[in-house]
Amino acid sequence: MLQSTPNHANESSARKIDKKGDSQTAIVVGERLIAPTPDESMLHLSGIFGIGIDIIEIDRIKKAVERSGERFLKRVFTAEEISYCEGKHYPFSSYAARFAAKEAVLKSMGTGVADGAGFADVEVYLEPGGAPGIKLHSAAAAIANKKGIVKILISLSHDQSRAIAFAIALKPM
Repeated sequence: MLQSTPNHANESSARKIDKKGDSQTAIVVGERLIAPTPDESMLHLSGIFGIGIDIIEIDRIKKAVERSGERFLKRVFTAEEISYCEGKHYPFSSYAARFAAKEAVLKSMGTGVADGAGFADVEVYLEPGGAPGIKLHSAAAAIANKKGIVKILISLSHDQSRAIAFAIALKPM
C-alpha cells in the first residue's frame, strides 16, 4: 500500500507500508516511482567526506605500457585488474579508466600518492551486477580508516580518446 503526501508540482513523497507495518519513503512523480529515499540502515553512510574526479588520455596509458611494459602495470594495477583489462579487445581503455579511478579515489580521500598510498593500493573490481566498486589495500586502507572513510563510490566512463572517473568517499553521519 502507498500513502502519498504532495510536495511540489507533480512530485509527492510516498510511504510504502508492508504487511508487517514497516514503511519506506520514496519520491514519486505522477504515478512513477523515481527513487527510494534512504532508510535508516543506509543513513550511516550518507556523510560525504570528499569527492574526486580525474580524466586521462587513453594514449598516455598506452604509451606508458609500451615503454615500461609489465613494470608499469605491476606498479599501478593489481593482478586482478591486469587480468580483467587484458581480457578486453582494447585493454588500454580499461587501464585508463582504472588509472583515472585511482586518482579520483585518492582525491576523494583528501590525499594522493605523496601521502604513502600507491596506485596499486586502490583496486577497481566489478560488483555482482557489473557496476565498478573500490577495494582499498595497505596504505590507502590505513588512510581511509584514520579519516573515518567507510565506503567509496565510483563511476567510470571513456570514449575513443579519454577516460574519466568520479569518486565519492563516504563517512558515517
